[in-house]
Amino acid sequence: MSRVELARHLTGLGHRRFAYLDIDTRTRTLEARRRAFTDEARKASEQAGVVVARSPVDVTAAYDSVAGNWPSWRDSGVTALVCGSDLQAFGALAALRDLGVGVPEDVSVAGADDQPMSRIVQPSLTTVKLPSFELGSLGARELRKAMDGPDAVAGRPLVLPTRLEIRKSTGSAPGTRRPSPR
Repeated sequence: MSRVELARHLTGLGHRRFAYLDIDTRTRTLEARRRAFTDEARKASEQAGVVVARSPVDVTAAYDSVAGNWPSWRDSGVTALVCGSDLQAFGALAALRDLGVGVPEDVSVAGADDQPMSRIVQPSLTTVKLPSFELGSLGARELRKAMDGPDAVAGRPLVLPTRLEIRKSTGSAPGTRRPSPR
């Protein structure tokens, strides 16, 4: 679970206060991702705290959410923002840039999906790489089973491997002396 790796990466950089911009669909999968991140962050540090906001998977909606929430997040000591998708992270990066907030100097930002643009946005986005092709293939197979009849569906969660891609949007928490691992 790369959300666990992401939590370890960020807490290892000294981050203790996180904002989590979740996708507003509230599916079990997304809730499990958020819970995995939150639980691991709290395991790493008793001082860890996570505030949660939600937005659609949309650059503009994420921009608006981050722009509206940033003053309270900043005042509560948030130094890292974890987004449910790279598209949300693109909106977050734009909002923070327009607010004059340095990434990663003032706040680290991470996403999920490893969209092609994640490598070329500035700064390049730390993200959880999801196996999109395999996920689509598996989904199609499971749909076919469901079409064959309800007894054909296993009913168990299917888990695919993910990987953390560390790039330039994450760095040491402000006030710490840990170098960014790159």
